[in-house]
Amino acid sequence: MQASVTVTPDQLPELLLHVAVVRPVFLWGAPGIGKSSLVRTFADSLGLDCVTLLGTQLAPEDLIGVPQIVDGRSRFAPPELIARAQPYCLFLDELNAASPEVQKSFYSLILDRRIGTYELPEGSVVIGAGNRATDNALARPMASALVNRMVHLHLRADVDDWLKWAAVNDIHPWVIRYLTQRPDHLWSAPPKTEAPFSTPRGWHMLSDALYSCGDDIDDATLNVLATGTLTLGHASGFRAFVKTVRHAFDLDAVFKGDAAWPRDPADRDLLYFLAETMRVRLVKELPGDRDHTSASVRRFVLRAKSLLVELAEISVECAQLVIAADAEGVPVLPSWFLIEVSRDCRDWPRGAEHGCTQNAPDRPVVPGCPRRVGDRARRCARWPVSCTSWTSAHRTRCGHGWRAAVSSTTRIGVPRRRNGRGPSHIACCTPDSGTSIRVIRCLPTSSG
Repeated sequence: MQASVTVTPDQLPELLLHVAVVRPVFLWGAPGIGKSSLVRTFADSLGLDCVTLLGTQLAPEDLIGVPQIVDGRSRFAPPELIARAQPYCLFLDELNAASPEVQKSFYSLILDRRIGTYELPEGSVVIGAGNRATDNALARPMASALVNRMVHLHLRADVDDWLKWAAVNDIHPWVIRYLTQRPDHLWSAPPKTEAPFSTPRGWHMLSDALYSCGDDIDDATLNVLATGTLTLGHASGFRAFVKTVRHAFDLDAVFKGDAAWPRDPADRDLLYFLAETMRVRLVKELPGDRDHTSASVRRFVLRAKSLLVELAEISVECAQLVIAADAEGVPVLPSWFLIEVSRDCRDWPRGAEHGCTQNAPDRPVVPGCPRRVGDRARRCARWPVSCTSWTSAHRTRCGHGWRAAVSSTTRIGVPRRRNGRGPSHIACCTPDSGTSIRVIRCLPTSSG
């Protein structure tokens, strides 16, 4: 079941307080976001025992009980776990993962609050929970009759709520600091394969493991723990973050000028982490309108552009990562900032401002992409914007017949056209010593 209206963990207790006491509630949500713990916490707040029944571990007779002969008549004796004299919270976890027969046996308990002749004590609450089919979890379709017996709430993971909870529940400081910088890494969608993925539960498990190993944990062990509890990319970012903690090296220090971008190839994971963190910070702090920027924001923008140039000198790929569009090709940074970057950062390959990072060993694949040369791929900063008429059938042909006038002491000169006759060239360039650029490959093309 999908819904456009969701609730956060902070909003849930108030809703349950008003709804669950009068009607059964079913809580939908992805695995590992805290559904079960939230229900138990809610029961504790009401002073009720929380009795949990797992739908995947039940048979119909586990609910209705076994028949007994009393005064010559048979009746079903419900299990002691359910048949209580005092009010309690009945939590039906993984209800939609139960077999259809078990789901049917819950009908009267959910709607009428009774099993056979036994009725739930006054003041009891019934709450169900389960994963969605889209979560790649065990989930069976619920009959419409069962769906219609409950109020449905859809829970989502919220990093602000989780960090507030983490601060008072002894979560490891490394985890809290990392998710403060990378809130988008709290949760990721379950993968199609059997692989770990990031959830609040996964971060909690990693925190427990870190406490057990101690702060002197070696990098190999940290890698095993992180990749065993988190999405692979998030695990790599967390390892890089721990490296910054141990070396007192973070993005704030880079912005203040107290530290520089790491240039050692062995610290490439650290460079990627800092680039991703810079991207998140730009998304958070840059206003959508250039005219509404304060003096402090303008100073921040100037510093950010300067750092982007420095980052591109080390790795164009990392610099492009900072300003890249999202997975659907939609820019995440304000358009005015992207325009300024494309105008001011002359050392960048054209097309970087559009977040294009596709490269091929022999030719550009997409207009504006540089040829990859190790990790210092770059293209002539003055390559004409109009000279981008690549077609799928003629990847190595320039439709405008442009070529580059090359100087050995300066950067690529102003491109000029040869009146539509003779060969033209496409130059793929890479930084050489100083500020010069040398041509490392020319692709001859015909003008016709």
